[in-house]
Amino acid sequence: MQTMHPAIVAGQHTLELAAIDPDVFAARRRQVDDLLEAGRYGGLVIYGDAQDSSVLTYLTNYMPRMRWAVALLSPGQPLRLYVAGPARDLPFVRDMTTVDALHPFEVFEQDLAAWADGEPSCGPPRLAGCNLERARDPVALPLSRVCAAEPIDSLDAELERLAAACTPLVRAKVAGAHRLILDVAQGLARESRRGPVAPALAAMDFERRAYEAGAYQVQTLFGDGASLVLEPFDGHGDPDRHASRGVLYAALKVAGYAADAFVCLGPQDDGLADIAKEILAAVREQAQPGVSVASLRATVRLLAGRAGAAVFDDALVAQLGLRIVPLADASVLSAARAYSLKLGVLRAGMAYFASDVLFLE
Repeated sequence: MQTMHPAIVAGQHTLELAAIDPDVFAARRRQVDDLLEAGRYGGLVIYGDAQDSSVLTYLTNYMPRMRWAVALLSPGQPLRLYVAGPARDLPFVRDMTTVDALHPFEVFEQDLAAWADGEPSCGPPRLAGCNLERARDPVALPLSRVCAAEPIDSLDAELERLAAACTPLVRAKVAGAHRLILDVAQGLARESRRGPVAPALAAMDFERRAYEAGAYQVQTLFGDGASLVLEPFDGHGDPDRHASRGVLYAALKVAGYAADAFVCLGPQDDGLADIAKEILAAVREQAQPGVSVASLRATVRLLAGRAGAAVFDDALVAQLGLRIVPLADASVLSAARAYSLKLGVLRAGMAYFASDVLFLE
């Protein structure tokens, strides 16, 4: 069955094209055109794959599932989307994108060459790129051949900033993804009160339930609730190993938008839970535009130290939206962004993990 994975559909396979106003994508396209015209670029190439397609999805609503896709656009001209895989798959892609000009990837190089020829009197147009450092050889090699005489400027930072904006649509989608995590977690938590917890099996059960509830992608880590260590389920070890409690880290996408959270299972230490929640509340109150992640982390460690607890804050702040981006200490929170706040505390051999979602205006 491993060789059949392109034919296996796990979870929601479409991105609810009908649920999104086409005017949203028209407005996004105008923003990108304005950016290109300001930089005097004649075109833009955007790469996306199953690991990272945030800007591609931002403009097209398409999120590659197994292979990659490339968008080619010029200001004021229809966007063209080139999808890796056989041409027979294009009708399925059409159900997931606002783009009319769909092409198999095999014609990308010849179309790019024709575009690069431009008007003979004007010379070749300047080309910008996004996410090209991830591009696989079938994409990178045609770009290097066709654009050998003119370097491709990266617009990663500018386009990622546009894609990260927390508009009312993005806020609703991220909140919906976060709510799905909590809904699935509530069902698991009810069952975990009946007896010992097998954290690895709970992680697999969470993924199954989330897919059944409409998630597009689901990833989990698990721990035994007796330490601050979280690990992935890799098929090794003893998945039936039980503990008196457990914890899951869950990240998923719904309709292309991502959220993450911690899920505690089994009986918990109420006092430790109160400590974690109070620290999280203090961080949430402090988290405003212009505040650094380093200052939030300092608050977490100060309050945990006062409570005599060790702390897990490696993933304290992550930006949410079309992807999940963990933020380093030097990062500063921005207005019109969605974030997750996550931490864990440990005392006397018991751990509690808390999380929340934050929308900054």
